[in-house]
Amino acid sequence: MISSTTTVTILSYGEITGYASLQQSIRQLKQQKLEQEAILSVHFADLIHSMNPVEIAKGSLHDLVSDKEVQYDLVKLGLNLSAEFITARLFSRIRSVPAFLGVKMVEKIAAFFLKDKFSKNNEATLIMESETINEKRRR
Repeated sequence: MISSTTTVTILSYGEITGYASLQQSIRQLKQQKLEQEAILSVHFADLIHSMNPVEIAKGSLHDLVSDKEVQYDLVKLGLNLSAEFITARLFSRIRSVPAFLGVKMVEKIAAFFLKDKFSKNNEATLIMESETINEKRRR
């Protein structure tokens, strides 16, 4: 990788006095062109690499995960999800991890859209009604 402080040497060309000096200047210009193309190629490859969505996501996640508060929140989330999954598994509501994650995702999305329209009591009633409907379906 070439740093952004890379400079290109510009050759000073003297006065072309004959065929030999013309050939010398042409060789020098061709060499300079090749060097500039190599530098440009490296910079372009760096640009493409930095614009890669995977690299952007990796960089963002690395910055995000290095934050101590985010680490604490992720551990807390993992422990809560694990406890809820074990509880659900013990009471045989949900039998697989994908089903559990799907239920959790639907709960969170529904809570997000319904939080402004209903009070906490109405949300609890809706959740209880949905669980009752699910129980009826299982029978």
